[in-house]
Amino acid sequence: MSQPSAGYSHPIPVIHLSHHHQQQQQTHTVVPIAVGAPHPPMPPPPPNLPCTDLVEGSREEYIMVGVPLYEAALKGDWKTAKRILDEKPDLIHFAITENYETLLHVAASAESTKAVEEFVLNLVNMMDKKDLKLQNKNYDTALSLAAAVGNVKTAKIMVNKNPALPEIPSRHETMPLYLAALFAKPEMVRYLYGISKKMSGDYWSNDNRGWVLHKCVEAEIFDVALNIVNDCPKLTIKKGLVTDVLLALAHKPHAFKPKKPHIIFRIINSVFAVPDKKESEAVQLLRIIWKNVAKLPKGEIDDILRGPPVTITLKDGKKMRGYHSRVLFVATKMGNTRFIVELIRLYPDLIWKKDDKGKTIFHLAIKCRQAKIYNLLYEIGAMKEIITPITDRKGNNMLHMAAYKANRRKIHNGSGVAFEIQRELLWFKVNLSF
Repeated sequence: MSQPSAGYSHPIPVIHLSHHHQQQQQTHTVVPIAVGAPHPPMPPPPPNLPCTDLVEGSREEYIMVGVPLYEAALKGDWKTAKRILDEKPDLIHFAITENYETLLHVAASAESTKAVEEFVLNLVNMMDKKDLKLQNKNYDTALSLAAAVGNVKTAKIMVNKNPALPEIPSRHETMPLYLAALFAKPEMVRYLYGISKKMSGDYWSNDNRGWVLHKCVEAEIFDVALNIVNDCPKLTIKKGLVTDVLLALAHKPHAFKPKKPHIIFRIINSVFAVPDKKESEAVQLLRIIWKNVAKLPKGEIDDILRGPPVTITLKDGKKMRGYHSRVLFVATKMGNTRFIVELIRLYPDLIWKKDDKGKTIFHLAIKCRQAKIYNLLYEIGAMKEIITPITDRKGNNMLHMAAYKANRRKIHNGSGVAFEIQRELLWFKVNLSF
């Protein structure tokens, strides 16, 4: 699951998927996403709804015609669907669900099998271009649903017929590309971004471009995220968005590990004495964003790293305002050493920053047993002599942090007990050496 947005308002798309994605039931599940409401620069057009005579008419006729079409779309049974459509061709632009999905909507959101793909191809060949623009009650076209479930081949069939489909927004200005990123469908994201003309068009804005960037980072689709920040550099200084993107990166220490090339290239590189490690895309992305952020006034940088304030209720009932999404300290808790190094490289004074409890990153590193981050203390020279005596708001220094964790750590029974105790004692020895 993605972490909540720290300060950047996201849309609330509601996606109705076909029953194949809902354990073979002929129902639809509503999926609410994120919080907040966007403020688009221009209102979307009213939904282009299909004819509703079938779903709002006789139940007997719906059972005889609508249900067989629905089941045929899910199974990719073109023979059954064609027999019905040959008798009643107008049904091709009729709603066959209460949420006003058409036959194409249902097929586009079904499991992508060879039969379903052929079904979609045959169906699209029978349709006019305008029929592919039909939307359900939530403004979703069939392409939007295909994007949400990641049916790339189905999406290509529809876009080849009508290239305007990727530019039709759903409710709240959510584009098909955003839905693909939201539901972590990397191949669909790459396809749709590749044909988006750098997210330009009447219904694109810096807001919904930012939503795509944020969700790409959360879904670890870093190659597309890199393209976005290069194509849309203004996004890298958009306050709330940058905080959310940095927080998403801070939560992913594994993404910052250097990439090793394929074994064949590693052998070739070793012969020619070429380093066999390449910077990860997450590091490249962070550097681009942080380079732009670091040029801002100090107050703006601090706002971005601090995130928005939140109010919490203490045990005694008192309310306290704090900043619990501080980027630097989230990275420390997660053990994201490379992330912290990249930030400090352009903003050395970050080593003096404190969290709401008065702890520096080194205090927190000891408490969370993040040895690699704690070891950065040895890289700052004589300043470590000034940092180590610092106490938090309760008067605890680094040695207290080591004791605090040791007293409260559960040491499990078994062969690892001695090692666990030895490791805890090492933290004391290291801190006593200062």
